[in-house]
Amino acid sequence: MSESTDDDLEGDNFYSIMRGLEDSCDTQSSEALPALGEKPPRLYTTLGTILSLLDRTSSCYWGCQGGDHAIEYLTGGVCNSARAAIRLMHMGFYDEALTVSRSIAERANLVFLFLYDPDTLTEWRSADERVRRRKYSAVQVRLRLEQGNCGVPTDQDRYSKLSGYGAHPGHSPQHFIPHGPPTAGGLYSEIGLLISLNEIGRSVILYAGICVGSMSLPEDVSRRLHGLAVEAAHHLGRADLDGMDEYWKETMPE
Repeated sequence: MSESTDDDLEGDNFYSIMRGLEDSCDTQSSEALPALGEKPPRLYTTLGTILSLLDRTSSCYWGCQGGDHAIEYLTGGVCNSARAAIRLMHMGFYDEALTVSRSIAERANLVFLFLYDPDTLTEWRSADERVRRRKYSAVQVRLRLEQGNCGVPTDQDRYSKLSGYGAHPGHSPQHFIPHGPPTAGGLYSEIGLLISLNEIGRSVILYAGICVGSMSLPEDVSRRLHGLAVEAAHHLGRADLDGMDEYWKETMPE
């Protein structure tokens, strides 16, 4: 057998090698999920139904309400982001899945602000991109919610934790095993899978629960979406960014 050369690892060959790695991780993730206890597979399945309902909601499946479809477009973006995050999770890109999960959490905060202060939705709808970036950035939305004492779905602490994986430079890549080396994307990690699934789930659940109050959906659809969000919340596990240190301490050998 001839030895490989640098040319075998570069150009189109690099994509082929990486795709094979990612496909293998995808298969391993799909096979592992059903065996990861009671909550993860139930959460995963319930999220699929929630995303199906949100996807149909975003495309006026149950009737068009007219208007500018601002919330529908936000909801469609959440569906796309969630699907992308789940694919990244399956392929072992856990940092990137968490980064996308952060963008879903941002939209949940924004729609919650619209519910708390309907005038902000009116202003946001008529604002140009410059005004939206200045007055409705993730930070500004969070500060306005804090000032209103109405609660913040994703507060500064959790947002910072989500930002610390992949979004901000300086953090070791895919570093989900304590005392272990960072790895490249495309390599399976049980802890990485569980943390990503729970964090994606949390962001989608928040958005789904908030979205119900911001759209004129048929009553049975609203009830079902709300019920599924509550059900999925019960399936969230302790392997998340808040409880990561404690989870590692309990599950990893010395």
